[in-house]
Amino acid sequence: MVRLLYKISIFLITLYLIFINISYFTGKKYILTIVDLFNDSIFRLFYFILIGIISLGYISGGIILAVLLTVIFINTILFDCKKCKILDCISLANNIKQEIKNNISTLPKNSRVPCLATILVGDNEVSKLYNKLKLNACNEVGILTKNINFPNEVKQDDLIRTIEKLNNDPSVDGIFMQLPLPDHLVEEEVLSAINIYKDVDCLTPKNIALLGLDERNPIFEPATPKGIIEIFDRNNV
Repeated sequence: MVRLLYKISIFLITLYLIFINISYFTGKKYILTIVDLFNDSIFRLFYFILIGIISLGYISGGIILAVLLTVIFINTILFDCKKCKILDCISLANNIKQEIKNNISTLPKNSRVPCLATILVGDNEVSKLYNKLKLNACNEVGILTKNINFPNEVKQDDLIRTIEKLNNDPSVDGIFMQLPLPDHLVEEEVLSAINIYKDVDCLTPKNIALLGLDERNPIFEPATPKGIIEIFDRNNV
């Protein structure tokens, strides 16, 4: 009886592999694959049972059955990867830059051009690179910039005093504090000094709190997740 069930299992699995490979090479789906089914809770249970069968197959010596099951997973992954869409984020970024550039160039003559102030403390090479990329992006689209550099040993009071000046400067629309800060500076106190209406990186405690509250939005949303959502939205993902 066990031998009969074993042969039936091999036959059904072989049949499944045939359909998967036909689907893969013809581009037509003749059978559901793992990715199609994995959202279903019942299939999740089946999936883990199948993994168990594969493991037991190798351990108990049922090599043929175990190998066939392993090949199923490889085939279904290949089939589903064929359907993946590669997102061209570089072109998308260039399009967004052009949109911003057009918006700035069409401002009324007496309008004030947006300005971003960046603050860099110390000589961390990675931080310097990130700061430079932000400045270059602003210059590329026509946003004005104010780049303020401090030595690594800057006093916290001096740093906060500079932030307060930028808060009160009507020509500055956003303040970006490049992190990390040197160890002698209290990061939370420094970030708290930034006016929430100029906190473009959503780093102040109040903006972070607003981010976590239902039906309330921070003045500015965090750049990285906002950028990812924008990529998905523009690609209808």
